Amino acid sequence: MSWIPWPDKLDYTKQAVEVPGTKQPGQTAHYRNGLWGLMQHSPDSFTTLPEVFDIGFAKSSKQPFLGHRPMVSSPGAAPVHANHYMWQTYEEVDRRRRAIGSALHRLFESGRLGDREGMDTVGIWSRNRPDWVIVDLALHAYKKVGVSLYDTLGKDSVGEYILNHASISILFLSSDHIPSILKASKRLPLLKAIVSLDSLQDDPGFVLKAWAEDAGIILFELSELEKDGNAALVEPVPVTKDDVACVCYTSGTTSTPKGVILTHGNMAAVTRTNMYGNSFPGGKGRMLSYLPLAHIYERICQYFVVVSGGCIGFSTNDPLKLLADLQLFKPNFFPSVPRVLNRVYQSAMMVAQVPGARGRLFREAVRRKLEVLRTTGENGWGIWDVLVFRKIQAVLGGNVAMITCGSAPIAPDVMNFLRIALSCDVIEGYGMTENCGTCLRVWPKDPQSSGSVGPPQPCNEIKLVDVPAMGYTAEDKPNPRGEICVRGINCFREYLKDEKNTRETMDGEGWLHSGDVGEMDACGRFKIIDRVKMVTASEHYEARARRIRRA
Repeated sequence: MSWIPWPDKLDYTKQAVEVPGTKQPGQTAHYRNGLWGLMQHSPDSFTTLPEVFDIGFAKSSKQPFLGHRPMVSSPGAAPVHANHYMWQTYEEVDRRRRAIGSALHRLFESGRLGDREGMDTVGIWSRNRPDWVIVDLALHAYKKVGVSLYDTLGKDSVGEYILNHASISILFLSSDHIPSILKASKRLPLLKAIVSLDSLQDDPGFVLKAWAEDAGIILFELSELEKDGNAALVEPVPVTKDDVACVCYTSGTTSTPKGVILTHGNMAAVTRTNMYGNSFPGGKGRMLSYLPLAHIYERICQYFVVVSGGCIGFSTNDPLKLLADLQLFKPNFFPSVPRVLNRVYQSAMMVAQVPGARGRLFREAVRRKLEVLRTTGENGWGIWDVLVFRKIQAVLGGNVAMITCGSAPIAPDVMNFLRIALSCDVIEGYGMTENCGTCLRVWPKDPQSSGSVGPPQPCNEIKLVDVPAMGYTAEDKPNPRGEICVRGINCFREYLKDEKNTRETMDGEGWLHSGDVGEMDACGRFKIIDRVKMVTASEHYEARARRIRRA
């Protein structure tokens, strides 16, 4: 499938288009992307994640793919990382994913692992690193279902809940997490094996192996598993768009995590939709991985880079060293979140308070560029970038062409400043785990987009449904308001072993009810304005059920 560029001129007044005949009482009409409508399948479309990797592999087989900064400090000393990246090529990653996948395939086929009545689930618990991605690629290629834990879940009983709820029999993890698992082993009756992503060839490692043996759990090193796989390689197992790729747990508004079941088709769809209107300098993405891989946002950004044949460098996982990682790596694509971008903004704006000529020059540069941005949408290079903003751009490595921002709202003033100071596309979007983090996103160079999350993505359509208990209706003036509902090939099919929450979230017509209240302006841009309150949720769901029955 080819990348689809933006046209030379965009009509910002028609960013969403109404689907004729879809308006009903208590809700707006259905709206689709104003430029591309609803994404259609084409003969060269891909529908599974192994196909995403194959496309990247075909473009860049001998080129760098996954890189990290090796540790140069002595064991036990404060961590110090090298000032260079060590790379694995697409070919090297392909060999490793086949070895890991072959070993896993035989373990499951032999009956040593798995629950024969359910999915072949495999857990991953580690901070971002190349091995995390390689294991995940192996799961895709051998029809296994990845279930990730992130640090805030793994340190308490919630992590145990996920391991048991998802019937995980084998868990890949960093060595620092092994003691936590072994301590909880009696409460994890389904867990039969753990695989350390780190070497255990030292005294602490021997202790862990003995402890695991006493607990009745097989403890592998990743290198051992790869060796076993290479001894008897198995061809990748064909998967379809309807096969489950992963289960992502999200707490949502309740205390018990919900396991969002996402298929290969869901994840491939959001990778395809990102090929509409987006591109990288030179055609290949260069991305620094620092946001948690256990969250959907980071993963869909990585797939976008993979399909371009690009490369992913991993941060040192130290927030205090993030800027140093960026300046060394020099990404052209920077997925981010408001807490990071707000720090960039606050640091930059301190210059505005500097007395004298420097402060005056900075303030004048901001004023001039904001004036141009708000009238034309342009934020590009010029004398102000050379004189004032080049140092701010250098903070992120000096090479960033596109920044995406999600997970929480960001103030319009901050968004506008970032666009003029960084002189690149700064794209705010909206999504949730249940739609693969993909739903709405702003169009580039839209002078009035700040404060909104843009129109529908090409992979889905949107409608707003009344929330009468909160006073939001499709008939509100000047703009319709209501709960954002999403339908498309990016939307999940169910929560794992949770029919109640599935029924409350996904209705019989395939609409995902987000729980977020949105407002749509006259140009087809959406804005998140509220959350469906828990105190009114019961009444809201009852009204929703009545509408569905009437339909």
